[in-house]
Amino acid sequence: MSIAERISDLLTEARYRLESGKRALAVELTEQASRALENLDPSHPQRGEACADLSAMLRDLGDHQRCETLVKEAIALETSRESPQQIILGTRQLFYAMFLHDRGRLAEAAEQAAAGVASYARGTSSEDKELGVVREMAAKIIRDAQGHPAS
Repeated sequence: MSIAERISDLLTEARYRLESGKRALAVELTEQASRALENLDPSHPQRGEACADLSAMLRDLGDHQRCETLVKEAIALETSRESPQQIILGTRQLFYAMFLHDRGRLAEAAEQAAAGVASYARGTSSEDKELGVVREMAAKIIRDAQGHPAS
């Protein structure tokens, strides 16, 4: 089993345990996934996905600092690809926007939301129903940020 597969399996199990009310076990599995990520080469094609998945789990466990670090890495890795997958990039940017929004960092959230919609739109047709949903999510974040300049 590859390191990336091991990380994915650990996070799947951690998610299940968290949803089953076994938080301590979820934390331990997440920490195992985090240690495995340390051994996944920065140039590995699945590192961005692993960072994004671990980031989501850390958010749900309340580890906001590590969540933010990893989602930023996931975005940077996708952006640096020769041919970024725009829908994936947009999804990661929107995740980060929602994360920032939930923490009251509204101006930053609005910037990420706008970037996320732009990326997502580059990866699909203007008639795509999902793009409409993405635009609605971003619009709410952007509306909430109006009148809240960056600090």
